[in-house]
Amino acid sequence: MDETARQAGLNEITELVGMWFSSLGVPRTTGQIFGYLMACDPAELSAGEIAAGTGMSRASVSSGARMLVQLGAFEER
Repeated sequence: MDETARQAGLNEITELVGMWFSSLGVPRTTGQIFGYLMACDPAELSAGEIAAGTGMSRASVSSGARMLVQLGAFEER
């Protein structure tokens, strides 16, 4: 799989999970972070790497990551 196709798939998963989270009343960006980490390899990324990969601000990534920790879906290292 070439890089363009891989990135397109990653973007699609990120958006779909973001929309699903939103339908559950959770901020879309939180779902996008979750989807991005579930689909990328390696799944252990810094906030800066997540921000660069999703196009979000570091502040949005930080807020979303805190929420994912509170929900028990995310573990800080």
